[in-house]
This record gives sequence, structure tokens and C-alpha cells, in this order.
Amino acid sequence: MKIALVGYSGSGKSTLFELITRVTAERTSQPSGQLAMAKIDDLILDKLVSFYDSPKKTAASLEIQDTPGLTQGASGDNARRLASWREAEALVIVIGTYLGNDFGTERDRFEDDLLLADLEILTGVIERLRIAVTKPRPDRDQQREQLALLEPLESTLSKGDSLYTLDLTDEQRSAVRSYGLLSQKPRLYVSNHSDDQKETADSFIDQQSPDVISACLTLEQELLDLPTEEQTVFLEELGITTLSRTQLIQGLLKISNQLVFYTAGPKESRAWLLPQGETAVDAAAAIHSDLARGFIRAEIISAEKLLQADSEREAKAKNFFHVEGRDYIIQNGDVVLIRFNV
Repeated sequence: MKIALVGYSGSGKSTLFELITRVTAERTSQPSGQLAMAKIDDLILDKLVSFYDSPKKTAASLEIQDTPGLTQGASGDNARRLASWREAEALVIVIGTYLGNDFGTERDRFEDDLLLADLEILTGVIERLRIAVTKPRPDRDQQREQLALLEPLESTLSKGDSLYTLDLTDEQRSAVRSYGLLSQKPRLYVSNHSDDQKETADSFIDQQSPDVISACLTLEQELLDLPTEEQTVFLEELGITTLSRTQLIQGLLKISNQLVFYTAGPKESRAWLLPQGETAVDAAAAIHSDLARGFIRAEIISAEKLLQADSEREAKAKNFFHVEGRDYIIQNGDVVLIRFNV
């Protein structure tokens, strides 16, 4: 799943990209931007490594796309840049409040730009469908059904309302899937403030939404580049209890609707990502296709319960493990062992 960092030029997207991926941003002007993986810091995985004395640890990762920013008040290359965002499954919208901008005003302006871009796409599709249904053709009934599904969405956008909070039917979701509508995508906002704005920014965000993270990205990037001992000293001097990177990563997991499950043992402990609501056989497929093909059963224990025991043997003796079939819904924090035969 690809998550795109988007915003206006100068908002701080590339700094955020460096902060969460630890990869130097190229700050390219190419519409496709730059891709990198963001490893998920995971205390549970660290504890599982210690529990099993695993010689190998593999963290889960998210695919992040740094994108060129939009230009305010001018079209420029905006159309091509917007098109590249449509391929992402979720958006992180960076608002550069350090520039003296008001977060709410900038957020609304940016959402309007997304809405207008989607309206342009849908209007073009609907115009073509309206012409198509007037002609005798084998698929005319399907074209009429498509038109009936899209027209209410065009009406919503025309009123200035985003599709993000609209409860679409399954048929409507299917009808618009190929268009990658931006105002429909899950999103997380990042308010990128300067250090002297922190108190004001945090107060504003608390009153707004849990889907907004307030951070001084430049400062946090500089702190992460320091040795751990120096980080601690500067954090204490600045009155910062924790850096925002962990909160940002958790926010990315939330908007991408993914959970973390684990495989663990004396050879390797590993974290895996899985969409919320998927099953034991889906988890098996994520690990290896052979496990899904030859699936027999899954032995499951929550990492929390496993770590309460002194050993895996003790956890089994206390009946902390439970055996599940292919339709078991994986829970966040499950440690999974797949039994299979191929």
C-alpha cells in the first residue's frame, strides 16, 4: 500500500519524508516523486526478539511517496502532480503553518483543490456517459447504471462537499475505483509548525481533530540525526517528551487500515502488515503463498499474553495459545504460527 505525502510547495513534505523513512529526499520536480520504505519502530517486536533470543529481526515497513507540491494560485504543472497522487491508497496532507499560515484556512484551501480536481474528472466521465447512452450499443444498460451511480457524487462535489465523509455504497465504490478520486482517500493531516509555535499549535490541534498531528519537522529531523545521548539532552532542554515519528507512523497505520501481526521463534522474529478484517489464511498468504495453499490451522497467541509468560512452553501450559481455522480474523498484536502441508 502506497501512502503519498502531499501539500503545497514549501509545506515540509520532503522533511517529513526524511523523518519517517530516514532516506535523503531528492526534492525532485518529477510528478512521480520519490519512493522509500518507512520501517515501523516496534517495542513488541523488540521484546519478542529478546523472548526467543532471535538472531534475526525484521520490522514491518510502509511504502511512502514524497511528491512535488502544488503551486497556489496557478495551474502550472499541478494537473500532472495531482494525477500522480491518484495512485496512492492514502494521503498525508502537510500544512506549513511555520510559514505563518492559519492551519484551518490552509487545510480548507487544499481540500478545495482536491475537490475541484475530482469534480473535473467526474464531470468529464459523466459527459461522455450521457452521450454514450443516447446511442444504440450493446453495453448501453451498463452505461446507464454507471451514470446513475456517478451523478449523485458529482452533485455532492458541486456543492463543495468532499467524498471523504460520504457513506458510499459498494456499487459506487466500485464505479469510482479506477478514477483514484482524491477527496475520497483516507487522510492524515500534519501541521508543520516552528518551534516557537508549539504551544499554540498543540492547543489548536487538540480542539480540531485526532486525525491531525502537530510537529516541528525540521527540529525533529535535526534531533534524530544526533547521537542518542545528545538527543536526550536536547529533548529535556526543549521540554519535548517524545518525538512525533512514532505518532506519525501509528497515524499512517490507521489511515491505511492496517494492523501488525508477528511470527516469532528462535531463528527470526518478524512483524507483518495486514489489512484490518483479514483472516488467518490471508496472513498465511502474506508470509508465503505455500502456507496459504496448504493451510491446515493457525496457532495464535497475543503478543501481550506470550510476553507475560517465562517461556513459550509455559504459555502453552497455561493455554494461552488457541487453535483457529482459515476464517479466523487476525487481531492487532497476534503472534501467528501457520501449520500447513503442500
